[in-house]
Parts: sequence; C-alpha cells; structure tokens
Amino acid sequence: NAYDVKTNTFYDLKELCPDYVFIPRPYDVYLPEQYTSKVISKYAKVCYVCYAYTAEGGYMLKTCFNKWFTTNCYFVFAENASTYEYCIKNHPISTKFGIRKIKQVAFPRFDLLGRWQGCEPKQWKLAREQVRKRIIWTPRWTTDESLGGTSFFKYKDFFFEFAEENPDVEIMIRPHPLAFDNFVKEGLMTEKDVVEYKEKCKCAKNLQLDERREYLDSFASADILVADMSGVILDFLAMGKPIVFCSYGQELNPANEKLIEGFYVPQNVGELKKILKVLMSNEDSKKELRAYITREVLGECDGKNGTRIVELIKKDAGLEV
Repeated sequence: NAYDVKTNTFYDLKELCPDYVFIPRPYDVYLPEQYTSKVISKYAKVCYVCYAYTAEGGYMLKTCFNKWFTTNCYFVFAENASTYEYCIKNHPISTKFGIRKIKQVAFPRFDLLGRWQGCEPKQWKLAREQVRKRIIWTPRWTTDESLGGTSFFKYKDFFFEFAEENPDVEIMIRPHPLAFDNFVKEGLMTEKDVVEYKEKCKCAKNLQLDERREYLDSFASADILVADMSGVILDFLAMGKPIVFCSYGQELNPANEKLIEGFYVPQNVGELKKILKVLMSNEDSKKELRAYITREVLGECDGKNGTRIVELIKKDAGLEV
C-alpha cells in the first residue's frame, strides 16, 4: 500500500533507486504527482506495457498511447503492428537516434492463460457436469457508439429468458467495472434499478453476476463469450473459443481488423439466440478461421512474451542475456 494514512504521505518510489519502472496505465491525471510518468522519468527509465490489449483505433488508440504520456517513456512495448506504428509516428526522431525505444512484443498478459487451463473455479453456481455450456457476457460501460457502445440494455432481459429456457446452460454476466455507475450517471438506470438487477441475478438458478477482479479463471472454464469491445476479448480468443461480438460501430486499428472475420456478429435478439443455439450444439463454423486469425494477429502465445521483454531490458542494461 503506497499511501500511509498516519503520515498522510505516499511512499517515495525514488528511495528504491530504480533503473527501470513499469507503468501499466497512461492516465497520469489520476495519480499523485510523484507517481506520474513525468516525475518518474527524471530518475528512472519508464517502461510501458499497456494494461489492456489495444485492438481499437481512433479515440482508444490515441488514449492508450497518447503522445503526452509516451514522451515520458524510455521503453514502449507495443502489442501489435498498429500500436507500434502509431508510437513510431509520434516519436520519429527520438526513436531514430535511440533516445526512445519502441518494441513490438506480443501481449505479455497472454502468458497467464496457461495457468488456468483445466481449472474448475468455485464462482460458478453449477458444477461442470450439470451444464452443457457456460456462457459469459461482458457488456461495456459506455453508450458512446463511436467506442463500440454497450449491449447491456439490448440484451439484459434476453439472458434471463435464455437461462430459463435452457436450464442446462449457466450464464455469467461480467459488466465493465464502471458500467453501473456510468449508467446511473447518464440517467439510464437508477440506484434502485441497479440493486434490483443485482438481486435478480442472485436469485436466478443458472445465471449470476460476477464483479470480481479476476476473470481469467472464469474465461478458462467457459465455453462461449458474448462481448462488447474490450481488451479481454483477446484473452478468450487466445484460448481458441467462439466469440459473439456485439460492438457494431467500433473502429478497430488496421492490425486487428481481421478479428471480426472470426467472430459471430448478431444484429438483434433473434440472431443472438440462433447463434447461441448453434454453438451449444458444438457447431463452430469459424473455428479454423479463428485459429488462423489468432496466430496472425496476436502473435506468439507461447507463455514467453514476458521473458522477451525481460531480455530486452537486460540487453539495454548491458547485462548478459
């Protein structure tokens, strides 16, 4: 815990005399001044691995790799060709002369996926042998269509109905952590609506609301993902499982445009129901295409991407690799 309540001060990171400091989020505005990239860069080399895989273009690309933040970074580890090219374009001179190092390395969070294979987490209401399929739905927090929008209001009633019609299926709803607060803020739900919705999830026999931080264990033990645009989609994709994609207006960056070809994309409740029924029958017509796209877009998912970053750091520091 970096904050000392008794002294009303934050831990002085500089006391560690670090050579390299990794920062996972580009949002300096939310941090105490001493933890911002600008301050840290004065005494250490700032390294950036984005907290989420950036498949989006436009606003999200500019947000996750904004020039004001990456200017303070010594190492930027870009997870795909588009994020790499965007950073190079923002810093052509400093990268040319080696003042700033931008490297394309497959997303290191994918290294965690192997840890969860074959797990049977306790958060599911029903045991594996009691269900035919497990479905996870991850609605986004924003209604802004330029950011992909949210499918929450479109499908929130559908999933209760689908759960009742299919007692051999368990559904887990994992809205973005900001979703309910933002829906209330925008006047789309009241505090009472949120409480009632959560209670309805709690009372359902084969449907639940999961608000835990960890999600990879649930992904590893699920069969189908219904999702709005989010970095977590790529974790599920790397596991080789079918994805039903609901963010119709989302702009993807060029390196990730092919992803859509491997997704099932319903336009309404009827199409979503039909797609889920087919997938529940183990008919996955896009399985081979999805596997090909995964390899082409995501790069290596061999559990060694973190090691590759470590090797680059060691080489930069003049240590034996």
